[in-house]
Amino acid sequence: MFNQNNPPVHDGRHTALFQSAGHINIPQAFDTDFAQAMATGLESHRHYKMAAFINNQVLNLSASQWQALSSQQRSEIQKLMHNNAAQGIGYCYGRSTLADAGAQTAVFKQFSEWLNGPQVLDWVKQLSGHTDICAASLQASCFEPGHFLTRHNDVHATEERRVAYVANFSRAWHPDWGGLLQFYSNHGQPQESWAPFFNSLNLFDVTRVHSVTYVTPFAQQSRYAFSGWFRATAL
Repeated sequence: MFNQNNPPVHDGRHTALFQSAGHINIPQAFDTDFAQAMATGLESHRHYKMAAFINNQVLNLSASQWQALSSQQRSEIQKLMHNNAAQGIGYCYGRSTLADAGAQTAVFKQFSEWLNGPQVLDWVKQLSGHTDICAASLQASCFEPGHFLTRHNDVHATEERRVAYVANFSRAWHPDWGGLLQFYSNHGQPQESWAPFFNSLNLFDVTRVHSVTYVTPFAQQSRYAFSGWFRATAL
């Protein structure tokens, strides 16, 4: 199990699986104290913005900005968002970067430092075969009932992304609540899916088509995670 003092050790089985399937799921990835600290930090965070994609525009609204809108304005945004999603375009979820975190940066910095440690970067290079990886970005996500992320890949020419990661810190997630990391063939055929079980680490090649499935109205908690990309350009 990993933490800031216990970096991952190269495992040939993980490498073989990643390089054959393009993705790998590691359960119980971090030691208990580290995972609990990350979960507490994500749960107590107060600076998530509503991230959405509407009519080819990125929308990032703080809670106060969203509340300041009239009910008609909020309804119109949701209608546009759902119309786009029906065509397989867009997303809606809570998001926060290290820059957005304000005073609540401790767990963000701790996890970012772990990601960007030389031993972790070397591990991901060996795992993926992408030897040009030099840094890892980070964002926190909070998916609540009604949130989703439609089918896409994570290729980004400017950032030169190589490997995506999702570190899951929802304490007791039930797969019937949705929020699954769902993989697809390039033709849209559903393939493997992973529930965001507590303390699991997902890694996948950025060319893999994937989504986060709709979080149901009866989900009993938010879906918390750190996610981002191991990349070949500096942050």
